[in-house]
Amino acid sequence: MRRRQAISQNKLADYISWSGFAVGCASLVPVFTQNQTSVAFYAIFAVGVLIVLLGLAIRISELVYGVMASIFDAGLTRIGRCLDHHIGEVHEMAKRYFGDEITDVAKIKEIQSKFRDGLQVAIKKDDKGRDIVAGYFFLFPINKRCVDKIYSFEFEVAKIDKADIATRPQYGHAMYIGAIAADGLFVRRELLGAIKVADSLVAKTKTKTVYARAATKRGLDLLIKNGFTAVHPRAEGIDCFFMKTVQ
Repeated sequence: MRRRQAISQNKLADYISWSGFAVGCASLVPVFTQNQTSVAFYAIFAVGVLIVLLGLAIRISELVYGVMASIFDAGLTRIGRCLDHHIGEVHEMAKRYFGDEITDVAKIKEIQSKFRDGLQVAIKKDDKGRDIVAGYFFLFPINKRCVDKIYSFEFEVAKIDKADIATRPQYGHAMYIGAIAADGLFVRRELLGAIKVADSLVAKTKTKTVYARAATKRGLDLLIKNGFTAVHPRAEGIDCFFMKTVQ
């Protein structure tokens, strides 16, 4: 199954910048074909330059990116605990992003039964006004036995044992980020903001540490950008485990 990725900040910047470049080039056609310029030429060329500058601003500024993201994505109503009737939607989204080797619905419910707030979803309205899942993240406390499995290459989140999960962060040895996925720029931005807030949960664990596996190139970039380091020496790519300790 084809894996779908939400557009990144750099990709949005590139798309807009190249669009501006194309507009600017188009405005030069009369200059080369008819050897003449006009008010329309200057206007179109100026628009092209402005679009390119907008693309550059998105690349270097989180603020501009956030504004553009909110324009591209509207209708987000809440981010909060996943209700039982949305778990199937979360599973289908996970299949679109990560393929078939993912945590099944029964296992998700099993994890939910130990740590109810672990699966958080972003909900938005569809064209018919119905609530649909637009993104999610999975974060739950794990015990020392589970952490040992990560270090010994025996851990698989799709096959995690219920006994490996703690009922509260303060009872856990660490936290684990199971997955992050989102349809759209604004939803992804909001979910990443929620993950940063979740550092307060990580700080309650015995080691104040959070672990994650980089399932995609985008996920790998996000982990590195947010201060995660490789768990195992020379294992720093996709499908490898990363960790971060919070203060």
